[in-house]
Amino acid sequence: MRPLMPTIEELRQLEPCYETVIPPEWEDWNGHVNVQYYMRLYDDAGWPWFDQIGIGRDFIQSGAGSVFDMVHHINYLSEINVGEKVSIYGLLVERSQKRIHTVWFIVNETQAVLANACEFLTSFVDLSTRKSAAWPDDVAAKLDAMLAQKTQLTWTPPLCGAISA
Repeated sequence: MRPLMPTIEELRQLEPCYETVIPPEWEDWNGHVNVQYYMRLYDDAGWPWFDQIGIGRDFIQSGAGSVFDMVHHINYLSEINVGEKVSIYGLLVERSQKRIHTVWFIVNETQAVLANACEFLTSFVDLSTRKSAAWPDDVAAKLDAMLAQKTQLTWTPPLCGAISA
């Protein structure tokens, strides 16, 4: 059973993490965006989001740590086509000592519809051991501040119920 999705107006309570226009090479034989590019959109939006909390390129390349996705739960809601403008929104739902649970949304701005929603379970990783590790203190503080954003929403994030940090 699919959870109740927010309206576009409700999603606008968040700031978009990323916006783009869909390029022609993303079209598949069905005449719409191939599924692999939905994950590309989330990836393109995710790195700037992680940069905000202190896990950017310099941090990762220093060897101090990184993030690895562990679980994805995706809902395809509406097609996206070549030439259409999309915006991606991300919301931190919860965190633990080592993991975060987020939900992300792709809005098809051209059609004014929610095209996709995806939950992620992501772990902080010590790159020297390649194992989950505790969030650095400064990153944990930023995550806690981001969690406050969720309390300001007038809608409940749609969750599958199978993921938790």
